[in-house]
This record gives sequence, structure tokens and C-alpha cells, in this order.
Amino acid sequence: MNPYTEKYSSMTKKINPAERDSLIIEYSPLIKHIASRIAVRLPPHIERDDLISAGVIGLIDAIEKYDPSKETKFRTYAEIRIKGSILDELRSLDWVPRTVRQKANNLSSIYAALEQELGRAADDEEVANHLGISMEEFHETLKNSSGVSLFSIEDLGGKSSDGEKRDLLECLAGTKE
Repeated sequence: MNPYTEKYSSMTKKINPAERDSLIIEYSPLIKHIASRIAVRLPPHIERDDLISAGVIGLIDAIEKYDPSKETKFRTYAEIRIKGSILDELRSLDWVPRTVRQKANNLSSIYAALEQELGRAADDEEVANHLGISMEEFHETLKNSSGVSLFSIEDLGGKSSDGEKRDLLECLAGTKE
């Protein structure tokens, strides 16, 4: 029997903090595993530790909402809640609306399909015709789905002659003489 099921046998009984903490510790390798799998497909500016934090929130949510009467394993339920919580966090970080992101993915797949079909790079007019939209609409779609480069303001300080990272504020302040 699942240890969680033994600790939490009905929806009316609340799990105590010590049991919750032990479950968080027990399932922390699962959180790290899920976060690592997701992090591989993300840009480098997304911190793995942030994904892990979101995963812990998902696990806590799973602990509070798990219903053993549904006859699903807690681990299975927790995996779904952890992954969902991490994806929710990623969505909240993305300032591009989901529809725009979908349009960008759609454009990429159309370019790939046309290039495969034509045996050469597809031009914008061919893609617009394939989509059944005007060139003006096509350019608007491109503009809305174009990528934005991100950088850290901390990286703007550069490196000193000894290879150490310099603080941007120190660079801007200059040296006192």
C-alpha cells in the first residue's frame, strides 16, 4: 500500500505538517527529475531551481488534494500536479500570448512543409498563399511572432582583466582618484 494512502485515508482528514514535510523530502528526487526533463528544452535564462520551486508547490498541492478513494497511485497523481505546476510557472513567465506562440509554431511548420515540397526555401508570398492570407496580414503575423532576445543586466558589466565578473554599477560609477 502507498505510504501516502496510509497517512491520508479520507478527504476530510488533513495531513499534518510533519507528514507533509516527509512526503516533500521523499518525492524531491521526482521533482528534480521532472524539472530537469523540462529544463533541457528551455532557453538558458530559465533557472532549473525556479522550476524545482514550482514543482514543490505542485507537490504540496498534490498532497492536499489527493483522494485515495480514486484508486490512483499517489506518485502518478503527484507527477501530473508537479509537471502542471512547472508548466503554469513557465506560462506566467512568457509575455507572449499563447495564440501568438501557436501562430509562430504554425508558421515554422508551414515553412518546413513547403520547403520539403518545393525542394528549396519557401518565400513569404508562397507561405501567405498557403495560409490564405494577404501579405499585409502575413507580415503582421511575422511581426507579432518574432523572437525577442533576452539578456541579464548583470552580464552587462563584462569581465575584468583577471576574468572575474564586474558589477554594472561599479562600471558606471567609475573609479575614484
